[in-house]
Amino acid sequence: MLPFLNQLEKEPNIGPFLEPVDWKALGLQDYPKIVKKPMDLRTIRERVKQGGYANFDMFYADVQLVWNNCKSYNIAESEIYRMAEDLERTSKKMYKKMISSTKKKRDEKEEKSQEEDEEDEEGDISFDERIKFTDYVRKLTIEQMTTLVKMIQDTSPGVLEDLDTDKLQIKVNDISKDHFEKYMSYVQNCSTKETKAKSGSVAEEENSKSNNEEQDEPMGSQTKVPEKTIKKEENDEEEAKNSDDSSKKYGPEGKRFKAE
Repeated sequence: MLPFLNQLEKEPNIGPFLEPVDWKALGLQDYPKIVKKPMDLRTIRERVKQGGYANFDMFYADVQLVWNNCKSYNIAESEIYRMAEDLERTSKKMYKKMISSTKKKRDEKEEKSQEEDEEDEEGDISFDERIKFTDYVRKLTIEQMTTLVKMIQDTSPGVLEDLDTDKLQIKVNDISKDHFEKYMSYVQNCSTKETKAKSGSVAEEENSKSNNEEQDEPMGSQTKVPEKTIKKEENDEEEAKNSDDSSKKYGPEGKRFKAE
């Protein structure tokens, strides 16, 4: 507000408006009757220093009151009236410029604050965590993936992107911290269940294999039969067979008979 006043007071013909109108000294007896609320730039400056204005609009309303009082009391053709009009136009341009600048600064500040909040939010989720989440997602079954997509659609649909008619992309970097933790917990649980299931299958397969081997092997250590023993047994069987054949070919008392 003070910079505004400092700039305004540099304008030409500003002199008559810097101090309160001394209507008694000037013999303007009707001035209090016409101007119900006198105002000048010195009074405005004092109020600014005392914190009398809650915002810029209240401050500018008093500046505008200075010009309005002048035009209310003086006739339109007078010099002081034209001076008040010129200063009014100047102050309005200054006001619009300052409002525009203030709004721009406020928008930039809000935008910067929002960006910082987003950076802080993303900073809570490390790059390694996002990579780990992606790896978990790739290992999901179709049923598990369907459940995850449904969770995302219900809580943060903006992170899903259609690539074509049958593919969806999860924009991991756009997931907020709270939602990310929820999704990560789900995919980790899926991965843990899958690992336990595979471990159980492997153990069951090994136990089954071990039991089969025990059934095939005799009690105690396995003994290898020597090759000579095998051949001797084969020879004994052959001799027994020949003996049977001979008995068929020989009659009672060892006599041989000829079969017709």
